[in-house]
Amino acid sequence: MHSDCAARFGLGVLPALDPKQTLYADMMGSLVVVRALLRIVKPLPAHGLFDGAARTLFSMRLAYALVHGATEVLWPVLAVEIVFGVVQFLPW
Repeated sequence: MHSDCAARFGLGVLPALDPKQTLYADMMGSLVVVRALLRIVKPLPAHGLFDGAARTLFSMRLAYALVHGATEVLWPVLAVEIVFGVVQFLPW
């Protein structure tokens, strides 16, 4: 469904998911939830530093994928990651 909408706007299409990709996405989602709970229960300034570093690495990987032909739907994701990465580095 999302690929159909993206294709209509000329943004490219996402490949169909296979069970292995779904498993990896679910596993990463679990890590994100646990990490978020840690930041709510016991927030530390170092958490922001590490999150900013992770966002930088993630943004670099997204930019690389976009330069090499990934679907243009990822541009807004890259923009959000960069903005939040800068915000997380500001206190340092």
